[in-house]
Amino acid sequence: MSKKISVVLPCRKGSKRVKNKNIKKFYEYEMGLFELKLKQLLNVEKIDSIFVSTDDDKIINFIKKKYPSFKKEIIFEKRPDHLAIDDCLGDLIIHLSQIVPTDILIWTHVTSPFFTSENYNEAIDIYLNMLETEQYDSLVSVSSVHTFAIQGGKWISHDTSIKKWPRKQDVEKIMLINGAIYIIDRSLMQLKKDRIGNNPYFFELKGLSGFDIDYEEDFCIAEKIAPCLFM
Repeated sequence: MSKKISVVLPCRKGSKRVKNKNIKKFYEYEMGLFELKLKQLLNVEKIDSIFVSTDDDKIINFIKKKYPSFKKEIIFEKRPDHLAIDDCLGDLIIHLSQIVPTDILIWTHVTSPFFTSENYNEAIDIYLNMLETEQYDSLVSVSSVHTFAIQGGKWISHDTSIKKWPRKQDVEKIMLINGAIYIIDRSLMQLKKDRIGNNPYFFELKGLSGFDIDYEEDFCIAEKIAPCLFM
């Protein structure tokens, strides 16, 4: 029997850096990034259901009105107040791992507008194939950079005692988790209380697929790019 795959889409009301970031009009979508992401997820073949966790009544009403019934199940949860505050991600992970009825859980965000249905299908295929080899236990999307980097006053990109300024392309690449997708078995998620396991596969994204909207300027840039990518 094939395992059931569900995606979790957390959408907390409001945003400190970009006001109403999730539902602010974006490109041709009146409900903004949320509407775009829902459209992308509904076109992913291997996803059985979409679980929206939100404290935003506008999102809930939008789902009820536009998707009262659909070929793919859309479930929504009115998120409890204590899980709709800043710095509660750990508790939210535990909560959703306990209530989402699935075997495999995908965690994604509306703030990755250029991570498309095709990207989701590719990531799911990689995850399912790697489960057969048992080489990895989860998948997380990353963007990589070859650059000079310092943390806490110390170089982390290269050994300066060997060469102070090597060519950037010779510096070992640094992986940056971009938040576009996490995939993990729900039982492992419950055990680890996390979205990644002990040995994750780093799904490296190219181009704009890993673009993340975090600040107002990111939103503006994404709106300028969108017509070129979605035409």
